[in-house]
Amino acid sequence: MPRTHKTKGFTLVELMLVAVLLGIVGLAIVATFAGGLKIFDRMESYTAAKTDVLLSMEKMEKDLRSTFPVKGVGFIGEAKKMTFPAILRTVSAKGQAEESLGSVSYYLDNAGDVRALSREERTYIQAVQKGSSEHGDIAVLAPIEDLNFQYFSYDPEAETYSWVNLWDKSEPKEDQKEEGKAPKGVIALENRPEDIPLGVRIKISYRDGDKTLTLNRTVFIKTAVSLNLAKKKAKAEKHNSKKVESEQ
Repeated sequence: MPRTHKTKGFTLVELMLVAVLLGIVGLAIVATFAGGLKIFDRMESYTAAKTDVLLSMEKMEKDLRSTFPVKGVGFIGEAKKMTFPAILRTVSAKGQAEESLGSVSYYLDNAGDVRALSREERTYIQAVQKGSSEHGDIAVLAPIEDLNFQYFSYDPEAETYSWVNLWDKSEPKEDQKEEGKAPKGVIALENRPEDIPLGVRIKISYRDGDKTLTLNRTVFIKTAVSLNLAKKKAKAEKHNSKKVESEQ
């Protein structure tokens, strides 16, 4: 009886399974490649100009978040310039890191041929001398077209929050104080003045090639927000206490 040889091959189900697997692998490769292109395009969009502005805003935000009330060094905010207390970090001749109290200013510098965002550090002695024209250490951070600051303020009488263009709660001179108006002793928490705004809104416009672009950032200051919440809580507790006493 003659032997018969069966021809071995792939079934239709096996062919379809291989096709599906190849399709899945192909889609994964295409998705990975497309993701890589998106990341590359995003990195390409971060030009040198945008990088300088972003790094400057990061430094500004870090300084703002760490500010706190300091007697003699007020928070003074204008539309184009902002000055506030800060911890200055320097390196000594021996290479040791040192910290000292002072002030930092961010402002739009129009003095040169190109507008720029500049940062000035002043020591505590320089900062408390209000009328002094002596400059501190100035660093040019980034070329920009325009700079605007706004300050988040709380009105305790109206109990409303709003953005204002100016902030200056610095203490008046001794000869400008009205008699009997100067606070004496310990000031109740709910009556403490808010020397620092709750937040700062930053708007920077800069040139990138032939386009003018704008970056916005809002920074809330922890010390001011904490004080505001504590004052509202103390005021509510005092109001409730008076209400209970009146009911009794």
